[in-house]
Amino acid sequence: MAKPSAIFNTGGRNPAVIPLAIPKTAGPGAIATVIALNQGQTSQAMLANTSAIAVVTVLAMVFMLGSGRIEKLLGESGLNIVSRIFGLLLLAIAITSIMSSLLTYFPGLGA
Repeated sequence: MAKPSAIFNTGGRNPAVIPLAIPKTAGPGAIATVIALNQGQTSQAMLANTSAIAVVTVLAMVFMLGSGRIEKLLGESGLNIVSRIFGLLLLAIAITSIMSSLLTYFPGLGA
């Protein structure tokens, strides 16, 4: 219901927005990827996958902890530029995924 919490200080911001970082880092897509990567893998491949996951987790933590500094460094216009660039990148990934799926299910489209 997005009501202020007596336990967690949201700093006057909308509390409904605060927990959105959790699904971005450990959502169903990340869980499915980990399961798929570890299906029938050797112990060396599992170690490599676990190491890659650990490195990405540490990088995400560093960026999340430094987000205040990054926000001050970029400023309002810099944040808008970064937001638009990442939106464009996400759109390109989505279109690539859709086109790949369409070509898989309808191979005649690629001819």
